[in-house]
Amino acid sequence: ETFKTNYYYLHYNNRKDINSIKFKINNYKLEKNMVKVKVEYSSLNFKDLAVIMGLIDDDNIGYEFSGKVIESGSSNFKEGDLVCCYPENGKGFGNICLVDEKYIFKVPQELDLKLLSSIGISYGTAYLALVYFANIQKNDLVLIHNASGALGLASLEITKMIGCKVIASCSTKEKEEYLRNNYSNIVLITDSRDYDKYTNDINNFTENEGVDVILASSYD
Repeated sequence: ETFKTNYYYLHYNNRKDINSIKFKINNYKLEKNMVKVKVEYSSLNFKDLAVIMGLIDDDNIGYEFSGKVIESGSSNFKEGDLVCCYPENGKGFGNICLVDEKYIFKVPQELDLKLLSSIGISYGTAYLALVYFANIQKNDLVLIHNASGALGLASLEITKMIGCKVIASCSTKEKEEYLRNNYSNIVLITDSRDYDKYTNDINNFTENEGVDVILASSYD
């Protein structure tokens, strides 16, 4: 297929059909407070797959990428700025993306754009949940379900930085070994897929006192 424009993005035609993903054409008109960004790296998140497969109520994919500003309708960004972007309507799986300035963050020139494209949503969600809403404190006992996923690992880093103790759950021995070898603030690891086991493990460990904060990484 020959594109009539230089702007394209990846999207799906049919829900629950991963094979329906195709490139689509988009003609971007730069408006006030909007920024046109050349996409360098995009991250594929579980949410993207969940949208395509109809597991959650959303239509868009491609919510996280990094790149360079090529044109700006905002006084806060200029051509050449390196940025991380989280566009409200997705379309980040493409070569050019138009993003409202509210969803763009400047990044230092020395940081790796590839790395930055993959940490914003997971770390942002973990920070909001644990620090902003739960207000975790040093020595709090935090339960992190599915701790080996992106959100779980980001949460482990934040709890370690603050000084919290963590009960982690995961689904395989390989994941358990990774968590045990890399996070000294984990005091107990249990099975995320066996309800009876992890409830018994947690009750036994805490002597039925429970935990201070629970973070569950799941679409349901």
